Amino acid sequence: AVRYDIDSGRFEQLTEGPGDKDEVWMWSAPEFGGEQVFIAVTDGCCLDVHRRIDGQWQRIQRIDASSFSPWPGIFSPEPFVYQGRSYVAMQLSRSKLDISDIWIAAIDPAAPMLRQVSDPTTAKVRGEPEWLALPDGLFVYYSTFDALRRTTIHRAATGL
Repeated sequence: AVRYDIDSGRFEQLTEGPGDKDEVWMWSAPEFGGEQVFIAVTDGCCLDVHRRIDGQWQRIQRIDASSFSPWPGIFSPEPFVYQGRSYVAMQLSRSKLDISDIWIAAIDPAAPMLRQVSDPTTAKVRGEPEWLALPDGLFVYYSTFDALRRTTIHRAATGL
């Protein structure tokens, strides 16, 4: 993963080592005093959380989909901050347009949390989770697709 500063025209390499990186997102994390952190999906299976420590970007957490879900892939991660903590909403599946579940995860390794927010009793093609904070809580919205490729939008309570 590489960051490009549009003002200076400089590139900064953020990750090293093996594995394809995708879906890179960076933001200021309140749980780390507002320091910047970023996530990257590595090899399609793992959500890696990185933080700058002693001037070097280091992976501080790895969320491996296969360790808690029958679905091995992570798609469409969406980071968000709610009540002073950072989370990621994500789709877990074999492929982006296959039967899937929607989960949320906390990024802080000192306070881990994983929670499925889609209905675990139904097998559906779900995708594109997005979050929205409302006065009565934080919700994740996602789409489902039927055999005729019709779309339905669902609202999931997160319990946050």
